[in-house]
Amino acid sequence: MLNPLGTVPRTGIPAQLAAQMTMDEQYDWHRSYLKRHRVSRRTFLRGSAAAAMAAGLGSAFGGRGVAYADDAPLTVGGRRVGYGTDAASQLRFSAQLSRNPGATKVFLDHGPTPALGSTLEA
Repeated sequence: MLNPLGTVPRTGIPAQLAAQMTMDEQYDWHRSYLKRHRVSRRTFLRGSAAAAMAAGLGSAFGGRGVAYADDAPLTVGGRRVGYGTDAASQLRFSAQLSRNPGATKVFLDHGPTPALGSTLEA
């Protein structure tokens, strides 16, 4: 299981399915879903208004509304590594984070082994 139940933000993917998917697979699932279920401007505005009202009512009664992604654990997906002309000394690393890390520091461990590598703040 890639993502234990309850650790993935609810984005519309069934929970049992999302638990087995990487972030890239979840992105592809949403794209294919939106291709099959077209969203008109009117439907988007109607849904946005309903979400805004729900968030407003939720906060008026002491709830947190619909902002749940900030509480999700920070996970890393879609890692990409690129090398420069000298692969022994030049490296570019990129990744997708599941949410904005905010004040949380993100570190990158690199090297041929943990004993022969180092750690950088990303």
